[in-house]
Amino acid sequence: MGSVKGGPETFIEALKEYITSKGLIVMSTYPHINMYNYLENYEIFDVKKTPSKNGSITEIFRKGHDVIRSLHPTHSLAAWGKDAKYFMEGHEISQSPYDEFSPYKKLLDINVKMLLIGVNFNHAVMIRVIDDLYPDYPLSPYIPNKVYTVEVRNYDGNLIKINTPCHDPIFSKERNNMAIFPHVKDKVTFGKLGSAYTWVLRSQDLFNKQIDLSKKGVFPFYKLPLKNRL
Repeated sequence: MGSVKGGPETFIEALKEYITSKGLIVMSTYPHINMYNYLENYEIFDVKKTPSKNGSITEIFRKGHDVIRSLHPTHSLAAWGKDAKYFMEGHEISQSPYDEFSPYKKLLDINVKMLLIGVNFNHAVMIRVIDDLYPDYPLSPYIPNKVYTVEVRNYDGNLIKINTPCHDPIFSKERNNMAIFPHVKDKVTFGKLGSAYTWVLRSQDLFNKQIDLSKKGVFPFYKLPLKNRL
């Protein structure tokens, strides 16, 4: 965005003022930049203390007043605004990051808008929900037959155990979400915030297009590795 007086705090406050508490703001607060390395060297995820690795804006946002963070060791989200608690609760019983118990499913159900600032589709969080929420999707991004059981410290300070699969690091290297972009660009609203280009897209528009593309054999990958998954 360029130089902003007050930095991330200024941006967050401006966003809250624009959306208001009658709306909902959600940011990804993943505690890792590599899921496999993170789980292999796991330290307890503390919902109150474990920092977000998704940039300084998300880290400051998650620590803000009235922000609720979901209880998931690898794919937590943080929310502020109307029904934030409802949207974030239940993630701890998910058996995979984006499944039917997750905040991602609730956000998809309300057709949440995705806002990308200074980044492209390779950073679009909601592009991954099809992995868990479309039962006929022919590709699985997870390491086959491997589930990690890890401890998470909840808001009460208690430790709970959560099961999660892990994205296959080989598969992840081949992922190219921008392969989907030409098929949905007519649904994208483009803008600019400071010096950063912005993209806004409804999540259901993306999800439904991904279903159509999967039926035609079009997937967000440079190539299709691990062909036995087809």
